[in-house]
Amino acid sequence: VSANSVSFKPQTWIRMSEAFQELTGLPGLPEGHVIMTTGKSDTGKTTMLIEAALYAQQQGILPVFIITEKKWSWDRIIEAGFDIENCLYRDDIDTIEEGCDFMQQVLRDQAEGNFPHDVVFLWDSIGATPSKAEFRASEADLEAMMKAVDDGKEIKESKGGGMMVTARVLRERITRNLSHKISATRKEGSPYNATFLIVNH
Repeated sequence: VSANSVSFKPQTWIRMSEAFQELTGLPGLPEGHVIMTTGKSDTGKTTMLIEAALYAQQQGILPVFIITEKKWSWDRIIEAGFDIENCLYRDDIDTIEEGCDFMQQVLRDQAEGNFPHDVVFLWDSIGATPSKAEFRASEADLEAMMKAVDDGKEIKESKGGGMMVTARVLRERITRNLSHKISATRKEGSPYNATFLIVNH
């Protein structure tokens, strides 16, 4: 055995409904991993996220919400039986960087023993969340359009590269950083697990 080999805990799952298990062939969501669900509008992505939150809560795993989806309804999840007092959530996040910083802090507190919980991060919807650069560009575009209207000028489309910056931020902050920290909770020395479910368009 190599001195650099890493031992992992046995794979555990956030057990999901029979319908989910039948559809996917899996017992649920694998803990210690990053999972993304994608699809067109109104195809059940948020329903899956709500189900994951409910089942996680029933299994003693703390749901941690990052809500950037404009159609999100707390009434819907409470009606499904979710205990809103037994979770963390942020619904005031404007950019991908803010959401990632929040997750980093939770993971840091968990690793240092200041937050003794298994967690599942639930981000709905990352596809609706701009990077700081795109967010600032949008604000600048809006100001320019308002000024153009006030001046009676023709409104021109923005030619900024905000979307490309957003793709790079997603790759750097999630693929190269957060995913490694999430996976590290599967190591034998880690007392708690972290899982990340992403909803994307």
